[in-house]
Amino acid sequence: MRAVFTKKGRVGDSFHRDLIDAPLRDAEARLEIIIAHVRRTPLLPDVQLDEVVAWTEGFSSDALMDACAIAGELALSDCMLTVKGVGTKPHAAQAFAISRRNFEAAVVLAASAHQRTAHRKVVKHLVRV
Repeated sequence: MRAVFTKKGRVGDSFHRDLIDAPLRDAEARLEIIIAHVRRTPLLPDVQLDEVVAWTEGFSSDALMDACAIAGELALSDCMLTVKGVGTKPHAAQAFAISRRNFEAAVVLAASAHQRTAHRKVVKHLVRV
């Protein structure tokens, strides 16, 4: 099968996606993936993982992983701003935690990066909230 991937004119993202068709994850599997990727990162009480699972309908495992990584990076950015005195949190040591706002932004960014049809659903949901 390796020859198929390396054949001239056959290498490209669209070809790979058409050749390898992995089914999208259901809600339970998405929750497990999200938990696995945030298990070592503190979450603020406003984060409801069931909500995040609903926002990520239609996401691949890769997109879920990216959303969790982006949420962590946004939380770290918030923490760094707090340490520099720009933020409003009183204790810098406790400032690093993923918030609902971090997850909202991360889901939108991951959806647009992966060009999923779920992007429109996510944006519509976030506008209503």
